[in-house]
Parts: sequence; C-alpha cells; structure tokens
Amino acid sequence: MLLLLAGGCARSVVHPPTDFVTGRTYVLKQNVFLYNQASWLDPADYVLAAPQPYSYVPESIDAYERQPKKWRGVKGIVTPGARIRFDHFLKENWESGLCPSVAVIIDGPFANTEVNVRPISHVKSGESGFYVDERYLQAVDQ
Repeated sequence: MLLLLAGGCARSVVHPPTDFVTGRTYVLKQNVFLYNQASWLDPADYVLAAPQPYSYVPESIDAYERQPKKWRGVKGIVTPGARIRFDHFLKENWESGLCPSVAVIIDGPFANTEVNVRPISHVKSGESGFYVDERYLQAVDQ
C-alpha cells in the first residue's frame, strides 16, 4: 500500500517534442544577445535572443553597440564559438505551455550563466515542441 501511495504522488516526467539532448554541448554559430528577462515565469533569468526589429532586443549588433544604454535588459553579446550545454526543461512550467529550456554557457565572459535557449530554437508549425535551430546552434558532441 505504501508503494501505491508513493507512486500516486509522483509527477510524470513530460517534456515537449524536441531534438535537444540533455548534457549535449552546442556551439553558437552567430551573435546573440544575453537578455535579462527578470520574469517570474522563467527561473532562468537570462535568455539568448537573436537581433530582431520591434522587440525587447535591438534589431542588430550595431544598433546595440551605438546605444547600449538604451537596451537595459541586454547584458551583452554572446559571440560565435561560445559553447552551451543543454541542461534540462523546467517541467513545472510545461503545463502553462512555456516549458523553458535551461542551458549553461560553458565559456567566455558569461561562463556559468544559465540561459533559456527557446528564443533561438526552431518551432515547427502546428507543434508545441521546439528544435535545435541550426542557424544558431550546432551540436559538437554526439
């Protein structure tokens, strides 16, 4: 009976469809912003975000470098070659549909910073999952 009660309390381990692999290292292929989102919805305080117009990050690296103080949430630029290790999904947010994905920057000036990589991931139309976007990341260990 104790076994039955313990089994009933366990949460199922569910994550969205993805080709990110826990523990795998990826190398960044182009500049992205390290943005401090300071959101209660996502315990990873930072996200990696590509430059984009009309957004919370500048439309280009040049725009950021011309007026860095205008972009208060941008902590800096993570450059090509930086290695990032995919760590885990935040399952507790999966029910809300957000399911942040946490990775850790391994090297460079932002080493040991936990980041959400979903903003630089590929989302397939009609699916709730997300996938490695090869424009930004490439697996370096298989």
